[in-house]
Amino acid sequence: MKKLLCILSAFLTIIFSSCESETSILGTQDFTGSVDEMRVIVGTDAYDKFTSILEIPIYEGNNPPSLNGEYIFFQILQTADAIDPNSPVNGNILGGLYLKIQLSNQDIENGKVDYLAAVWAVGEDQFPGTEDDEFLFFETALREVFVFGSVLPDGTGGFNLFAEGEVDGNAENTDTIALSGFGTSEGVIDFKYAFVSFDIRNTINAGNTWKDSNSFSPKL
Repeated sequence: MKKLLCILSAFLTIIFSSCESETSILGTQDFTGSVDEMRVIVGTDAYDKFTSILEIPIYEGNNPPSLNGEYIFFQILQTADAIDPNSPVNGNILGGLYLKIQLSNQDIENGKVDYLAAVWAVGEDQFPGTEDDEFLFFETALREVFVFGSVLPDGTGGFNLFAEGEVDGNAENTDTIALSGFGTSEGVIDFKYAFVSFDIRNTINAGNTWKDSNSFSPKL
């Protein structure tokens, strides 16, 4: 069963990895890694939510650390809510759930990467990645995914990733996504995943920030 899940993950990555659109959302300009580009990619309303209420730190630059790999958030800690900053869920662990994020085919020159995320429920053994886990849903990118940041001489560095994501391949069920953290060769320190959703009036009606409860997400 575990082998089957690994094959399924690879299959989904091939099918649903973010693809190059004929026209970049940034137009024909060179990618510089600026805040202005972040605002273009996610929109001003989402950017403002990410950087204020959802507490996503910003790392400008067009030379982020290498992020290719699969990362796991276990256990998931909710740290912020876009609609209710005083939500009683904030500061609590989302019991029994874990998040896997897969980043691949990173193109540092053009600031892009392929993105896939999946949420799982642990089985009776309460340990992630075993055969009794239950797959809940996956999230893939609707269009190109951009990575910002500036790598340090030792190869580590802070980064941001921004994307428009769809849940379970349904283009009508979408979120705007932001990731942040400090990349190292072993994993990501203080890895944060945040999303906002919009209603039919294009008003943000939901959003949360999740992170690994021990502040380190290992590279699998």
